[in-house]
Order: sequence, then C-alpha cells, then structure tokens
Amino acid sequence: LGFITVAAFIAMISGRKISLLQRSMLQDSISADQIGGLVKMTRFIFKVALISEAIGALLMLPTFCGKFGLSGIWDAVFHSISAFCNAGFDIMGERTGHFSSLTSFASNPGIVIPICLMIITGGIGFLTWEDIAVNKFHFRRYRMQSKVVLVMTGVLIIVPTLLLFVYEYTGKSLTDRFLLSVFQAVTPR
Repeated sequence: LGFITVAAFIAMISGRKISLLQRSMLQDSISADQIGGLVKMTRFIFKVALISEAIGALLMLPTFCGKFGLSGIWDAVFHSISAFCNAGFDIMGERTGHFSSLTSFASNPGIVIPICLMIITGGIGFLTWEDIAVNKFHFRRYRMQSKVVLVMTGVLIIVPTLLLFVYEYTGKSLTDRFLLSVFQAVTPR
C-alpha cells in the first residue's frame, strides 16, 4: 500500500484534512492522473485491499488450521497479506522442512489457488481496480494502463502455464501439473 497511502488513510480516519502537498505526494505514490478524488481513491484502495486479503486468508484458513491448529490463523493471514503485496516471505522455517516455504503445499489447491489470486490481485494495481469497479466489463472504457496491465498479466500467466504444463512436471498427476504450472507462472510474472 505504501507509506504515503497509509499515512493519508490514518489522517483521514482521524478526521484531519489532507493538505495540497499531501495530496500531491499521494498522487505520485499511487500514480493517479489527477489530484481530485484522491481521498475517495484512498478509501477505495484500503477497502479493496482489506477485503481481498480477508478473502485470501479465509480461503487458506482450513488448510493451515488443519495442519497447524490455531497458529494456522496467523499463517493464513500472513500469507494472504504477503502474497497480496507480492512479498514472498517464508515463515514456515523448520515446520515444513528446512526453509521449504510453501513447497509442502504445492499440490494443495486450498493454498496454491488463493496465493496465486492474491499475487494477481495485488499486482495489477489500484488504478486497474478502479477501472474494473467503475467500468465493470466494458474493457474499451478502461485506461490504457489498465488495458496493458490486464492483457500482459493474462499473457504472462497463460503462456508460461501452458509451456510448463506441457514440458515440466511430467511425472505428476494432471491436477498437480496444473497447480505447479500456474504457481510457477504467476509468481515471477
């Protein structure tokens, strides 16, 4: 979300006015076209980020709690936020093998799919979210930036997924091959 966006959000919820200088810095930090509507955009950013991260955590919760008990709640929340921010931190440590990260969950759709969705959702950016929210499925109305982001994200996920599925992981089941291929295509894109 960025330091400036968080600072602006805290100022907003505490009832302080955001100055023109702060709005200018906020505009630069989120790459907005204009200064007008930045406060509304900041609210929208936090709403979408928190809702997305909560959904991601809820989707991973059954798997993590099933494996780690109540500490699985922290794992689900942490990995949801980490994936949304495209951070890729490893907190599994010795619990699933020596610095194994999520490799022990490579065949688990309850982890792989939410992680991939969180990476994509966080990676497309706030302006693309706004275009999707405002213009729904009217792709022609989107900003050029949103069009490029969505098309290239699709290409950078679909093409490597197909190539990895065909040429890699041949000893695995079809489901495992698909999950591994999607995950390996999404994470570096």
